[in-house]
Amino acid sequence: MQQVIVKLTSPLRKFANGQDEVTVEASSVGEALQQLCSKHPALKGRILNTEGHVRDFVNVYMGKQHIKELGGLTAGITGNGVISIASPFSGG
Repeated sequence: MQQVIVKLTSPLRKFANGQDEVTVEASSVGEALQQLCSKHPALKGRILNTEGHVRDFVNVYMGKQHIKELGGLTAGITGNGVISIASPFSGG
């Protein structure tokens, strides 16, 4: 397992006690997201669907690459171990 920093965009921070980063221990992207949701359960439904897959409108990156290009949730943690989650802004 590796230390992973998960960066959250503004819309998600309110579900993680205002934090813009959360550190977890994981060996894959899926494990990192599960650890994140364990620490901050309010994030789970906003990032993952009921099957445990990343919601269609949420973008997850490892470094500068979208995880879809790396193999999805099974992708191993690479580089500096930073995952960024971008959720769309809504409002009017």
